Amino acid sequence: MAYTNNPVTGSQLTSSIAAKGANSSSNPIVRLWYGLSEPRVITAVMLWFYGSSIAYGFYQLTGTVNLMGEQISDPLGFIIGLTFIVGGLIGVLVAPKGLWQFERAALVFLATGVFVHLIWAIYDPAPGVRWGQIYRLCVEFSLILIRWYMIRWARMDPEK
Repeated sequence: MAYTNNPVTGSQLTSSIAAKGANSSSNPIVRLWYGLSEPRVITAVMLWFYGSSIAYGFYQLTGTVNLMGEQISDPLGFIIGLTFIVGGLIGVLVAPKGLWQFERAALVFLATGVFVHLIWAIYDPAPGVRWGQIYRLCVEFSLILIRWYMIRWARMDPEK
């Protein structure tokens, strides 16, 4: 077998794999990657966000989270944990398939949990430094708003 100096570019490789189909690849990571809905990078980031929201919700329900001295009451912690778990589960189940109508419901649950948590972090009367927590919650809320905007107004909305 003769060696040829014929380099394959990344786009040629991607198009050849896509042309063969994700199921024809023996690599499970490639099959998983091509199983995600477009845009795949954003879908993967949102899957990570939904998965981490589920984990945070379980930690909140079990009472093991004590980030930067936050003192959330038991009923409020239960509500926040439940909204994170429900929103994360819906998002993990529907985002890979591109069911944007149902992903909106996941974003509503997560936005509710983040907003309530943010209000508690701002107005909590207990002493403590919460700037890191407030920053994290603002970043999460911004990610939720950006995703909502992308689904609602961009090409990902199946109604448009």
